[in-house]
Amino acid sequence: MRHFVKAYRQAGGRIIEQAWATTGHKYDWSALLSRAIQGGPQAIYTFYQGKNAKRIVHQYSRSGTKRHAALIGPEWLFDPRVLNRWGKHAAGLRFLTSHLPELDTPANKILVDAYRKAYREDPDSSANMGYENAMAVLLTAADLGGQAQDGAGFIAAMKKVSFAGFMPRGQFSLNQTNSAFLNQLYWVEVVHNDKGTRMKRLSTIPIDPDTSTCKEQTARNSI
Repeated sequence: MRHFVKAYRQAGGRIIEQAWATTGHKYDWSALLSRAIQGGPQAIYTFYQGKNAKRIVHQYSRSGTKRHAALIGPEWLFDPRVLNRWGKHAAGLRFLTSHLPELDTPANKILVDAYRKAYREDPDSSANMGYENAMAVLLTAADLGGQAQDGAGFIAAMKKVSFAGFMPRGQFSLNQTNSAFLNQLYWVEVVHNDKGTRMKRLSTIPIDPDTSTCKEQTARNSI
C-alpha cells in the first residue's frame, strides 16, 4: 500500500482518504464503500484476495458504489474465484494482470486445460507463478541428472537452462536476484454473459526494457 500511495502521488494523484477495516468487521465492506464515495473519488483502490476480494467485489456492486467510482487493485482482487462466483457483479471492471488464460501459447494451453479439468475454473496468476516455479526447478533438476551439490550451484545451473516452449507466459529468464523477469502485462475487462465470465484482453503492455531501477529496488528489498 505504501508503494502504491507513493507512486500515485508522484504521478499527480490525490488520496482523499485511507480507510482500514476493523477486525470484527473484516468481511463487511458496505459501510466503508458507502463512506468512500462521499468524498467524490474517481476510483477506490483496495488490496485483498480470497474471501475479502469476493466480498468487496460483490458489495461494491450491490451497494451501488459501482455507479459512482471505479474499483481498482492488484490482479488478485479479481482472481477466477471472484469472477466465477460474482461474475455479473464484476462485469465491466478493468485491471492489469500478468497471466491471461486465453493467451495463445502451447504451454499456456497445457496449464489451463489441466487446471480447468482439475478445479473447474481458470488458473489465476498465483497458480501460473507456482507452475512456472515448479517447471524451472524440474527442468534444472533434469539437466543436472537429479544431482545438486548445493543451492548456489542449483541456481547457477537454472540460469543456463532453456525454458523455451515450457512457460505459459512465453519468455522466461531470471534477474540478478533470481526472480523471474516480468515481460508484459495485459489490460483486461471482465465480460459476463450467458456463456460465463471471462477476461477480455483490451491491450498488451510491454514492460520497460530498462530494468536497472527494478533490479536495484528488488535487490534492496530482498532478504
